[in-house]
Amino acid sequence: MNLLLVNPPIYDFAAYNFWLKPYGLLQVASALKTSGASVLFFDFCDTTRMLSLKKDPYGRSKFEATVEKRPALFSSFRRRFRRYGLPRESFARFINQNIGKRLDSAFVSSSMTYWYLGVFEVVKVLKEHFGERLPIYVGGTYAALCYEHLRSHLSINGIWTPKGWLGEEFPLPPSLNILPADFSVYENLDFGVTRLSRGCPFKCTYCASTLLEPEMRLRPEETVLDELRYLARREVKDVAFYDDSLLIHIEYLKRMTERLKKEGIRFRYHTPNGVHSRFISLETAKFLKEAGFETLFIGYECADSQILAKTGDKVRLEEVKESVKNLLAAGFTAQQVTLYVLAGHPDIPMEAVEISIREGAKLGVRLMLAEYSPIPNTPDGENAFKRFRIDGHSEPLLTNNTFFTELVLGGENVQKLKEQVRSHNRTLPKPRNSTTH
Repeated sequence: MNLLLVNPPIYDFAAYNFWLKPYGLLQVASALKTSGASVLFFDFCDTTRMLSLKKDPYGRSKFEATVEKRPALFSSFRRRFRRYGLPRESFARFINQNIGKRLDSAFVSSSMTYWYLGVFEVVKVLKEHFGERLPIYVGGTYAALCYEHLRSHLSINGIWTPKGWLGEEFPLPPSLNILPADFSVYENLDFGVTRLSRGCPFKCTYCASTLLEPEMRLRPEETVLDELRYLARREVKDVAFYDDSLLIHIEYLKRMTERLKKEGIRFRYHTPNGVHSRFISLETAKFLKEAGFETLFIGYECADSQILAKTGDKVRLEEVKESVKNLLAAGFTAQQVTLYVLAGHPDIPMEAVEISIREGAKLGVRLMLAEYSPIPNTPDGENAFKRFRIDGHSEPLLTNNTFFTELVLGGENVQKLKEQVRSHNRTLPKPRNSTTH
């Protein structure tokens, strides 16, 4: 059986390769190969094939991009709308050179709800080349959260949701959790990704984690180790964790990194999804430093305790202060620690974001704005739809974080906040012989 797996391009106002890999799709590749299928793989966001890009020391970079016509609902929004990823022609060339006209079925991944135009592009090309009868299946975040939108706009065979398949079932094992991601589908690798677990014990009102993963599930230790051993054989230096709550599993993490160390394997680890400050004791901070964590991103969110209490109470300013103190004492530099500041949430006014920036700046580490996206079926997302009279279910583009943050705060205020963050980050000592994003 010949199967094609595709990770689509991105349509957005801004996009950056912040250790992005279609992790679920790579597990699907592993499952299909195990079943004996012949698997072909195409990733529009594979920056190793974008040779003109300048990458930072950790493998991050911009994407190749082309300016596209803004969708009608963004007609008054004065930001350039772009398509990020490999050119359309490269996909057509890949199909002609590797598949021809014979394909049994295709599986298309999806990510952000407001990136669905990339899914539509891929499905259109597949149907034009292989015919309307080609079995096509779609999975991922957009498919799981906006499956009604997906099936009302595209004629496809099956959609993967947290409750199971809509339409036909794609031949996958009941749980992909036990399978390693298959990185062999990439000719070149600038970095790798992994995760110890799926799900999160916190129930933040703005987050879709519990919708996508209702239960916290640990992955088998040997599975994770097999992923990392393979990456080491490929001479990958940087690995990003995709866990929603990595430090809850600190003993697992310690055991795993110690086993790798005994095998002579060391990586530079990164936490782009953010870690919880309340779990960063001085002992944990020292472990993270020794284990090889190179950059740590912390979900700071907001300095206002009353706002934080309403959204889930997963973080408090005093805990953030203590965690930063412990990390700096353990030897992390100001450039290695970044606090995510939430902006654009309807319950966090401009003044509260500015206070959060000022309070965060006092801690002497990097800051980064995290622009809010109202996610369908989350408490805060549904409240945002009502408050601003938009329907993110019938049109997921309205959940775009850039668009919605400016809708809430105004374009000039957003730029003001970004400049405040940039101004602070410029005051921090620069690391020697490296570049940070």
